[in-house]
Amino acid sequence: MRNLILSFSLLFLFSCGNSKKAEVENSIASFDKVGYFKSPNKLRYYTIHLKTSETDVSQVLKDAVLEHGKKLMNTAGQTTVGFYYLQRENTPDITNLSASKANEVAHNHKPLFTVWNYGNGNVMLLENP
Repeated sequence: MRNLILSFSLLFLFSCGNSKKAEVENSIASFDKVGYFKSPNKLRYYTIHLKTSETDVSQVLKDAVLEHGKKLMNTAGQTTVGFYYLQRENTPDITNLSASKANEVAHNHKPLFTVWNYGNGNVMLLENP
């Protein structure tokens, strides 16, 4: 019984901490996944509509996008790329494309940011790639 109470207490503490961080991110930007591509060798591309009230590309916005990009599903040792677009109508759905076509389409629609997660702990944000 004591272990059960301790477990619920820890769960409650972690839940409270995470919700506060989510509120901060949501006040800056929200993210809507439009397209997703995954190759047989686990290379992943995401196309994401970035909704924000920010009028300038601030460091706070960059940090929010980078944090979101770090949380995208990835496989250790494999590359995952998130492409972030400001206009929904400019955010392509790459779900049913080949790897080369998904990459081409995602770049040709001119994302505001890309977040590259190399699967080895290295994560990089590029602006206007």
